[in-house]
Amino acid sequence: MLCQTLRFVSICMLAALAAGALRAQSVGSPVTGTFNTNDWHTVRIDVDYGSTPQAITAGVDVISLSGPTFLFEWIDWDAYVLNQGSHISVQQVMPGANNTAQWTTPARTGVHPLVLRLENTIDPAMVVDYAFSMTLSGGNVLGYTQTDRPWVTSGFPVRSLEADIAATFINWGVANNTGTFVTLDFGPTPQSADVRLECSAQGVNDIVMRWPDGMGGRGALFVDSDPGGNIYSVPGVPHLVTIPAQTGLAEVTIGISPQAGFVYADWNLCVSGNVRVVGMRAPAKQKDTGGVSGEQQGCTSGAGGSLPATLAAVAGWALARRRRRMN
Repeated sequence: MLCQTLRFVSICMLAALAAGALRAQSVGSPVTGTFNTNDWHTVRIDVDYGSTPQAITAGVDVISLSGPTFLFEWIDWDAYVLNQGSHISVQQVMPGANNTAQWTTPARTGVHPLVLRLENTIDPAMVVDYAFSMTLSGGNVLGYTQTDRPWVTSGFPVRSLEADIAATFINWGVANNTGTFVTLDFGPTPQSADVRLECSAQGVNDIVMRWPDGMGGRGALFVDSDPGGNIYSVPGVPHLVTIPAQTGLAEVTIGISPQAGFVYADWNLCVSGNVRVVGMRAPAKQKDTGGVSGEQQGCTSGAGGSLPATLAAVAGWALARRRRRMN
């Protein structure tokens, strides 16, 4: 098992800047935590834009206090899910240095999340100490959550959750256990959910996502392969779906139809910030091969165990490939 950790040293907010510059918004007291260096740590910051539409310029300054070079991604999450505008900045932080990122959100009302992801990609055996500060030109910070990625199943297929905003599936080599249920929480008041799906595969017929339509039926998205059995993920061209308004818990299912020459399949499902990803599992009739069984419910930090080194390397490559396609 890989058990090296990246320590969350502090999250500190700056005082107000000079007139005409961005004004700082605090997300709470300095925080400490841990992070498995073979994956990433996610900080979700919820911002209330108010009842009058406004665009907000959001900046972040990430500092290396010790350890090797690492990456961070600064994301306007709902704009990313909807594939709108300049919604993500990926930056590298050298040892003992800092780097910054900034973008402006679309004009909007209500509560929407900003997301900061951190990943040690250079030397997973080393611990990275860091700090960050954030500035906003408007809105009010309601709070934040920080979460390590829980591995729902280890061994292929790999299933994992990212905080309460995304779910990922990776299968390589053997066409087994290809179905997955992802549970969304719509809350007590009827509301719709925007969903972004990116997927790729070799040796399949199709990848199919289904969701409740709010009227007792099921909607469906079919991503068909080409004549060679390939599905290509085109950078910046995701599959976008709006799930109709409903309340409470609802399950989205994603199935893969493999061919005899199956090689791999992966997908990444992201949801808008007004709903939460609260669980992920394999169908009960299926059995996972190796590692932790696939009945994870909830996004508790660190749940689901760690991946063996070989699987972590392959899964990490696939996940990084997916994330670098965001723009």
